Amino acid sequence: MARISSLFLVALLVSGGSLGSIRPANAQELEVAAAAAAARAQSRDVDVVHRHAVVLLRAGRFDEAQRAFHRVVQLRHGDPAAMYEEASVGFVKNDFRTARTACRALEAHHRDTVFYHVCLARSYLTLNRSGQAFEELAIAVALDPNVYELQLALGEAHRLRMDFQESEAAYRAAIALAPRESAPHLGLGKLYVAAQHDAEALTELRAAIAIDADWPDVQFALGALVGGAEGLALLRASVRGNPRVAASQVELGELELELGTPAAAQVAFSVAVALDVHLAPAHIGLGRSLVALGRDAEAETTLAHALTMVPNSTPTHMALGEVHARSERYEEAFEDYRRAADGSPGDPTPLLTGARLATLHGRDSLAQAFLDRLLAMNDGLGDAYSLYGDVMANRRDWAAATQSYERALATTNLTDRPHAQAGLAEAERRSHGGR
Repeated sequence: MARISSLFLVALLVSGGSLGSIRPANAQELEVAAAAAAARAQSRDVDVVHRHAVVLLRAGRFDEAQRAFHRVVQLRHGDPAAMYEEASVGFVKNDFRTARTACRALEAHHRDTVFYHVCLARSYLTLNRSGQAFEELAIAVALDPNVYELQLALGEAHRLRMDFQESEAAYRAAIALAPRESAPHLGLGKLYVAAQHDAEALTELRAAIAIDADWPDVQFALGALVGGAEGLALLRASVRGNPRVAASQVELGELELELGTPAAAQVAFSVAVALDVHLAPAHIGLGRSLVALGRDAEAETTLAHALTMVPNSTPTHMALGEVHARSERYEEAFEDYRRAADGSPGDPTPLLTGARLATLHGRDSLAQAFLDRLLAMNDGLGDAYSLYGDVMANRRDWAAATQSYERALATTNLTDRPHAQAGLAEAERRSHGGR
């Protein structure tokens, strides 16, 4: 924990924080400490102890959360709903053994309840054994369909199968049963994101955060969807609230890179690597952030390792191309851009980048080869035609240059229109005998 906390202090400082703003950055620790103090002071108040358990669970402090939920079970005298919540630690951890152990306690005392069968179903889902999960859910529905935890579990189970209509209906039923719970809105948001229904996803995730503004899972889902400054604030809050989720750190790192804060990105990706050394996107992101910081030697080592994990990664090859180009290892850079293009055939960026580098260094034949390959796949790309015009102008083929610039200017996706216009004017002048 000390390592993660120190990295987060670095992240705060490199992203514009100061010593005076350390307190908000440690909001998760403060919330846990406050909840723990309240639970100690009011150890027989079930709502206070329950709040402590929920705070611990959402902060990823699973062992402590399980002990706190067990205390809730004791205070509620073995109530099945409380026992089910103790089992939920295993669901969140995606740990079958933890969940199944808690379900056995339900089995011993409440075998004929909805909560026991839903507990088993959620346990099976941690192993992706959806067939067994749905068998248990069917039994629970026959017992009593009007139980919030059952409808939420049905929504989750159908979402994992991408049974869109069934999942949506179950989440809506859960909302009707418990209008002040945020989890069904979060589930709907995830469902809509997966189905690329972004407007509906945004509505549900904003509803979830209006109910539960401090839940890291909600902050993460909404932040990843909206991006920009709002998304960055939400993702930063999410990783402060639960710094133990590597995927959240990667998402934060990606947005930090996109918004031009590579030092903060490098911290986030470093934390992700420390949390999960086998997570390829964390290594790729770390290498890219090091490139953005100009730390090329470290970047090259990191990116080379990333390629052992994902050999056809376009972002990795693109970042290596930048490193090799900066160190004047042009042949390696050209090969990087070829491989990047192989990894993402529909993305024009690798071939355009390779063509620009080749043109800059007088390698017109190579630049033309890159552009011919690109235009064979996408014959409406203005930037490619403009660059083709540059290559033809370098060869003093003014008629071909004129045609290329004209085609570039006829498109609507030309990045540098003034450059193409100037190139066309010069090519036309030369075509008519000008010097």
